[in-house]
Amino acid sequence: MSGKLRHYYGKPEDLVSNLFGLSVIDLDKFLYNNEYGKERMGQCDLIENNDNYIIKVDAPGLTEDEISVSIEDGQISISGERASKKSDDKKSVKKEDMIIKERSYRRFSRTFTIPKEVDVDKVTAKLERGVLIITLEKIPESVRVKKIKIIS
Repeated sequence: MSGKLRHYYGKPEDLVSNLFGLSVIDLDKFLYNNEYGKERMGQCDLIENNDNYIIKVDAPGLTEDEISVSIEDGQISISGERASKKSDDKKSVKKEDMIIKERSYRRFSRTFTIPKEVDVDKVTAKLERGVLIITLEKIPESVRVKKIKIIS
């Protein structure tokens, strides 16, 4: 990292503007393909406690069928997709009756490397009130470390 970034004391939005030539709002649109302040999907928190790693992912409005979680080659991939149901809209609401149309197609995809101490056979996922909660259970240290007796 360059010395300029390491010792930057200005406002974060000025740093973003100077580095990328984007305002914070433009950067938000670029990163999340969304308008500032609107519903976002795919933002996450990573939490570690003694027994687990927990990944919490915002997935407002999605059902279990619209979310995919998979583990392959030491990585966990999480994706979600909500398609605009144009056929349903056409049946229930006439175009000329629509005043505001903000709900539409949305998708996200996130991938994380899984630490070696995770038991991939005990990973669970649940969807609660628009938040996907993935629990990655750690293998107890007593099982991970095996002392080898040296014989002569």
